[in-house]
Amino acid sequence: MYVQAAAYPVSIALTKTATLIQITPQGGIWQTALAASDAPGFYQVQQITLLGANPTSTGYSVLTDTRNFDLTSDTYVPDIVTPIEAALSRYQTSIITFLDTDTPTGTLTVGTSTQQYTVVVDIQPGIDTLQDFLGSRNVVWPAGDVLVHAAFVCDLRVQFTVYTPPGSAAVDTATMAQNLANTVNNLGFVGQLHTSTLTNTIAAQIPSGGSLSQFDIFGVLRCADSSLVYLRDPNVVTIPSKPELLVTPRTTLFGLNPANVSISVASISVLGA
Repeated sequence: MYVQAAAYPVSIALTKTATLIQITPQGGIWQTALAASDAPGFYQVQQITLLGANPTSTGYSVLTDTRNFDLTSDTYVPDIVTPIEAALSRYQTSIITFLDTDTPTGTLTVGTSTQQYTVVVDIQPGIDTLQDFLGSRNVVWPAGDVLVHAAFVCDLRVQFTVYTPPGSAAVDTATMAQNLANTVNNLGFVGQLHTSTLTNTIAAQIPSGGSLSQFDIFGVLRCADSSLVYLRDPNVVTIPSKPELLVTPRTTLFGLNPANVSISVASISVLGA
């Protein structure tokens, strides 16, 4: 089962203890673990900062994110034998390494020194709750398994230009971006995103005599083995079929954050004016 529990993945902050595993000229490389219960079915790490640091800071670069799985939490568990099968499920675990460029390492000891960090990850909420329900004694199917995954998400970047006639009112690009995100994030498992879907969404916001042009849709899709698929097209973006990596049009959503919509506004030149 592939689940969309929220219109767009939700970010949660975890307090995690990391261990220093290497000292480099750029700083210390630290390692922390995300247990299956920390952020069930999480997509990716968005940010790592020192505990108590300003949450608007850039944070530290993730070097590795190694997924695995843990089946010890339940009495009735699905028949999972590889990390790929466990991807984005409540059984998924991860070992994360990152480079901390701020903490002095002169007095620290590799393999012993620890420090707390804030780790921000994206999730579909409730994956563990649904798995627990479907795998409970009164519900579980004796002859088979149900494994709940967060739906895979093709995360989009959209940019285009709005051309307006002279003297027209200012274009509300923030509302336009939010409307586009609302549309995309509620499409469900459609497999394809056409530019016409986007233009139809914001048609009423274009000033009379105005037009849209220079559309570019760029998507990043993380598969079950953590490999990335990049999709780009000005007309239609299509989810690939990679069932061996759990990615198909039936398992994958399109996702759009309003902050990832870039809108340029240009005035139409009137010849002879």
